[in-house]
Amino acid sequence: MEVLALPRISRSEILQNEPVHERYWRLVVAYDGALESVKPGQFFHVRVRDVHDPLLRRPLSVYRINRDSLEFLYRVKGAGTRTLTRRMRGDRLDLLGPLGRPFVIPPEARDILLLGRGVGMATLAALVPEAARRGVHVYAVVSARRLNDLLALDLLAAYGVRCRAVTDEEGTSDVEAVRALLERWIAEFGIRAAYTCGSKRLAALLKGLAQEKGLFAQVALEEHMACGLGVCHACVAPLERRGRIEYAKVCQDGPVFDLKEVVFT
Repeated sequence: MEVLALPRISRSEILQNEPVHERYWRLVVAYDGALESVKPGQFFHVRVRDVHDPLLRRPLSVYRINRDSLEFLYRVKGAGTRTLTRRMRGDRLDLLGPLGRPFVIPPEARDILLLGRGVGMATLAALVPEAARRGVHVYAVVSARRLNDLLALDLLAAYGVRCRAVTDEEGTSDVEAVRALLERWIAEFGIRAAYTCGSKRLAALLKGLAQEKGLFAQVALEEHMACGLGVCHACVAPLERRGRIEYAKVCQDGPVFDLKEVVFT
């Protein structure tokens, strides 16, 4: 098992904080920690203001790990993220991380599949540069409510990812259509590893396919968090292990889990 770096608190300068779509913003910070210790699938707990209002930090999954900076894509949906949009270039953010267990690309994998919806695609996109470094081909299905909600398409294109965008707006994102596409790609390209984030409906679909076809499959779960360190037990998720239900802490035991173990209700 990979040894992960211990989380630390850093005061990171904001390099960019700007809208990329109607509901999504891109945050870039100059991170003074060891960037090689940050892994795809991990997250940082962000204090959105220097005062304790809002009280709780906000978990942001890593989108891009650059040579001297970190990038995050976040959806503006509540008081905390609205406050974060008001932070300016040159401000310093209090970051706690990296936190959680990351994605794993099996050594034998040559082709992997990403199935993401909404901001979940930002979490999955962090896998793409890592796959490229290993010579692994990536195939991605990007789902969203509307065309202008599709995320990470530029990054996927830059790395030559074979990508299919599906949306509710166009009527192309229903489960049966996505299932047919996944089955075709799995058979055609010999995909043996798959990853998903952003939709329980799509995760349940991929779980079924992974069980049928014997795929290595992981899911990054999205849950409301309080401490981010596994102390408060506010972000538990049900897993089925050895024939019984267990509850795991998403912040500490995840956020990445074996997809075949996760119970979707």
